Amino acid sequence: MHLTVLIRVFAIGILCLLILMDLGLGIETSYFGVVLCAAISVLFFYKYRYTSLGAILLFVSTSIYFIPYLALHVVREPIHIAWFALFNLTGLAMVIDSGPIFHSWDDAKPKNPFATLGFMIVVLAIGVAVVVLRSEDPFSGPLYLASWGLALIPLEQLQRSGRNFRFASLGIFLLSLGVYVALGWEGGGRIVVVSLALAPLLLAAYYGAFRINGLFLAGAGIMLVFVGRVLRFGWGNGLAGVAEDSGATHILLSSQIWSNNAHTYPVTTFLEQYVLYFLNWVPRNLWEDKPVSVNYSFVDVYIGRVGLSEDFSTAVGFFGEEIYYSPRWWFLLTSIVVITTLALRRAIKKISGTFIVPIIIFDVWLVTLFWGGMASFGARIWFSLIPAIAYILILRRLDGSRYILVSLTKNTVCD
Repeated sequence: MHLTVLIRVFAIGILCLLILMDLGLGIETSYFGVVLCAAISVLFFYKYRYTSLGAILLFVSTSIYFIPYLALHVVREPIHIAWFALFNLTGLAMVIDSGPIFHSWDDAKPKNPFATLGFMIVVLAIGVAVVVLRSEDPFSGPLYLASWGLALIPLEQLQRSGRNFRFASLGIFLLSLGVYVALGWEGGGRIVVVSLALAPLLLAAYYGAFRINGLFLAGAGIMLVFVGRVLRFGWGNGLAGVAEDSGATHILLSSQIWSNNAHTYPVTTFLEQYVLYFLNWVPRNLWEDKPVSVNYSFVDVYIGRVGLSEDFSTAVGFFGEEIYYSPRWWFLLTSIVVITTLALRRAIKKISGTFIVPIIIFDVWLVTLFWGGMASFGARIWFSLIPAIAYILILRRLDGSRYILVSLTKNTVCD
């Protein structure tokens, strides 16, 4: 057996042992367990550090798990290391299943780069204008996500058109995002802004404008945890202050749900959250019986809404929501969600043809999935993914010969 495979199997064994000790035997975690899980993240995802999926998983490892875990240890909160270990196992399944993508994109450049650039600018301008001019409209956010996802398609086309178009189009795209943050962003949803910025950067890196090493994103994840807190709340107690931030609630609440087991639902209630994975984008006024997100209902059941706004929600985490609905069958339910995610990514890859944008959109919103769970993921990804895929299908219909997935031995980039 190959040495790398042996090392990976050994690491999997360590993770399973940590989960057993933590959840089965109740042995308290330590800094060593956190550092060990962080090291295993690098071991698992380093090989894929130049792909969008590998880079995102390394980013999640530090920003969603490593730093929040350290912060919670500083304030001596009772937490479980199992969530970090389970993330590593889930991420490993994702990268192993991702497989190579072979794209022939030299023959799929836009026929008129200037028209393509103009189309991208118009789409982005509409999205930003809607948010800035109609910020109180509940549909402004979804419309911006739709314009963002749609504009990524011409951005990808322009990345194929030569060095000048690569940097000019990327610069304009990031400028529009900067205008959105400056004029339309109210400080909440910091993870959303990160995902919005990462997608065009990973896209440009895919086509060689520059390279993005996943280890760089891992380091950036550490920095952004603190920058995000300072921008919203000020420095406040250093690392210990991160434990009070929303960036650590998914770990803290998952651990509290596991330890307290004070309120459970029938396993069938999980299916409502599973539906939201796919359909949370549907407006409630069109779907009166639409299930409530676990992140919202948890506030009413566990925390209480006294002193909080009517629309306030929190994050119970990717693993916490399954425990919340079924402490007995949570591992099976989590496996269902993981398998669904793998199958969905594979289906998106097949539909996308020569375009990599839909896969990158999917990967950057994985940050939301691991932090906020199925409903949060479903509330964000489809607004941007559906317009992107729809535009790809239109392009394929107009000139299908130029947008068909092919396997070549040269001019290929592996995902």
